[in-house]
Amino acid sequence: MATFEDFLSEGKKIQIKRKYTENYPAKTVGKTANVRNAVIQAIKDGVVTREEFNKILSELSTSSSQWASRNRKYFNVSEEGIKLSKWGRRILAELDETPKAAGVFEATVEMDAINPDDKDFLKFLKKNKVKIINKEMGGPGGGYPVITMQGKRKDLEKVLADPELGWDDPDLAEYIEESVNEAKPAGLSKKETLKVAQKFAAALTKVDGMKYTVNSDYEEDSFDLDIEDQDDVDPRITGEYAGGSYNINADGSVVNMAVSNKKNASPVYGNMDDDIKTIIKTIKNIKESVVNEKDDAGDHLDKLAELVGKARDFFAIGKELKAGKYKYDYSDSMMPMYTIKADGFKFAILNKRYVDSGDREVGEIAIGLMENIKTEITNMETFSIHESFASFTGANGFLNEKLGSQILASILMGNKEGKYGKKNLAILAGGFYQLTKVALDKIQDEDFIVDNDPQKAFKNHGGSKNIIFFISDNEKENPYFPNGSYSNHQTIPGGGILLAAMGGDREFYTNDWSRYAKNRSWKKDGRKGSEDQIGVNKKYRGWDATGLSNGKRIAEVSDRVIIVNLDLIRQKYSTQQLRDARAAAKAGATAFKSDKEFKAENKNRYHQILATKAASMPIDKMVEDAIDALATQIKDGLASGDKTRYDEIKIGETSKGREAKLRDASNHMSNILDNYSRYCNYIKQSEESESRYGQSESYYEREAKNYAKEIKDQIAKIKGFDYAW
Repeated sequence: MATFEDFLSEGKKIQIKRKYTENYPAKTVGKTANVRNAVIQAIKDGVVTREEFNKILSELSTSSSQWASRNRKYFNVSEEGIKLSKWGRRILAELDETPKAAGVFEATVEMDAINPDDKDFLKFLKKNKVKIINKEMGGPGGGYPVITMQGKRKDLEKVLADPELGWDDPDLAEYIEESVNEAKPAGLSKKETLKVAQKFAAALTKVDGMKYTVNSDYEEDSFDLDIEDQDDVDPRITGEYAGGSYNINADGSVVNMAVSNKKNASPVYGNMDDDIKTIIKTIKNIKESVVNEKDDAGDHLDKLAELVGKARDFFAIGKELKAGKYKYDYSDSMMPMYTIKADGFKFAILNKRYVDSGDREVGEIAIGLMENIKTEITNMETFSIHESFASFTGANGFLNEKLGSQILASILMGNKEGKYGKKNLAILAGGFYQLTKVALDKIQDEDFIVDNDPQKAFKNHGGSKNIIFFISDNEKENPYFPNGSYSNHQTIPGGGILLAAMGGDREFYTNDWSRYAKNRSWKKDGRKGSEDQIGVNKKYRGWDATGLSNGKRIAEVSDRVIIVNLDLIRQKYSTQQLRDARAAAKAGATAFKSDKEFKAENKNRYHQILATKAASMPIDKMVEDAIDALATQIKDGLASGDKTRYDEIKIGETSKGREAKLRDASNHMSNILDNYSRYCNYIKQSEESESRYGQSESYYEREAKNYAKEIKDQIAKIKGFDYAW
């Protein structure tokens, strides 16, 4: 017998166990069990003592001992203390990733606008579903008006990136702020909440013909419903929380937060003051409006999982698919993968190391709808270096299309051309960035050491901060080929292929995908022969093994090693500097009301920057004089009372007639100090390098000189007001 809950999406439930076959059904729990969620979030990923655990419960539940007994599956108790079990961690991951069901996300961003009342501009905002909720026509220091826009994040991002009527700068999206406006609760007591819950339980019992009961963990304005287990009822639709999770809002509406309709909205099952007959009628009307489509995709996934389970290995899956009357395509151009089309659905079968997770998993094999496989598959179909870096690193703005080091490119691409090289780059580059947090386009060949004696690599380049890349240049026989293995592994390929990436401490690196971080990252892996380790297969034995299971064997079959020091490249190329610069840009130019304020605030920032280095340089005085010069221009402009054509305070004019405004002077000084800060940072690093190693690295001196020239050019613009925008 199907319950009404089967007619609705279960997107608001939390799945804590996947379905494998009919004998091993999925297990779900309600998302809005308030006490459970609060306890799990209070513990998070840490360990609490029994006393701390009891204290948390006493503050959240009136029957803490009973609650602990009923919910013990979510926690592990040991001598260390109490921490989340795998079920608890899965619920926590869902709670962290999913906004509150009753919440409405609002996004806002504050921007300068030349003419916020322009009709074309307002039409443009309306077209993109963005509105102005605040407007300050004066702006800081009498500059451009400042407006606050509101809308969905994606719409705001589109407005900021638009080159015609927007700001033509997609990087401004980082200034978008989001908040959650929650639906207001009704303000009922627990006793009043129970009465409402009992009415809805009775109504659903009538509708579905199954016994609904109120879960004892109900709180003020929220409750969960259980469905009593019966021998003749499918256990997947009975049990604790199977009847839904409900909120009672201030307008009287009772909303089932555990399900959603086609518009991704939680359905209103009735009003708290309705009688049972009215509630039944409301639920039946909702039921009639929902199209009950047979879950063909789910049926196919179950059948495919069954067929995969019969295959002796990955390459034998095709035979089982054919026997199951499935037509398929097989490709290994990007990664070994079967694709199947059936009843309008497209499915993929591949090793689960290539994906976040599958809709079904059998051993090491993932099976899923193609639309749900959102990792390498979709990224690689439309791959470009730029797109791959952005999607895999999540570091838009820090990475360019071109790598600065040919050595790094050859390592990551495996000296391969075309799609195979791009595949390697796509898989490895993002993970390397996540490990190092350095701008990959800045790394130079000089940052690497090349050694032609791989067998002495650990002796010569030991240390946990070194990454050692083992390279095979010449094709050779594999002396460690295990009997019975795949014949292709008898030969070790050449051509500059990457065999392994290892730390100087002899630990292999993997490039692991995290379903929580949504990015790959290189991590050390102490396991012997793990197939997830970077480079060639490291399995010790088996039909697909190479036998290259440890550093000694890898070194023996390598022709050279390439070494990079993590501390060194982080010191030189960390993207933290860029993040800091953007944070400073967000704060904007120094706000001021007078020349004295301008001078005082910029002098204060100047002295803070100056204090970061030891040696005194001629450019220090030039920057300080620039503050004085701009302050004088501002003073004279304020005294003259001249206005621009846009009725802004005018402080000067270029030789070509371009008007310089207060805002221009503030922005220009801010840019000078930004570059001065970078200059001082490189001088400081140069001083530290000389102190540590006896001589400074050329890189620091080169960058300091570049910024010094930029600063001098900027200062030269002050006299003639050539900084005017």
